[in-house]
Amino acid sequence: MFARFKDLFETKQKLVQLSHIRNLVVLGFSDGEASPNAKAFIAGRALRAGLTEVDVARIVSKPASLGFYVPESFDERLAQLCELVGLMVQLGNINGPGISFCEAVAARFGMPDASGMVQALIAVATRKTY
Repeated sequence: MFARFKDLFETKQKLVQLSHIRNLVVLGFSDGEASPNAKAFIAGRALRAGLTEVDVARIVSKPASLGFYVPESFDERLAQLCELVGLMVQLGNINGPGISFCEAVAARFGMPDASGMVQALIAVATRKTY
């Protein structure tokens, strides 16, 4: 309850960023323990968002304590979804639970054809370049 009360004092943009890092944590730790690559990816993304180590530790220790916040712009929603799919591909976790999680996030973002969007992003992320 204290975490929810504390959220009232966070800025909307910070809450959106915390929510995104929470989504990355949930996906990255979906097998119980995150790989070093997943941890580095999440830490780098949190740092770029201006979050502190305390913010990240709070998210990792209690991801359910944070609400789900939808970015205001479509571009930001798409960027967050791309990062989720990118993490899933990087982890080699292109499976039912990972895909389902990304599709659920896309649907909550209000994206049309969430499943098709996630499949298209997977195709782009796994495309081999020569």
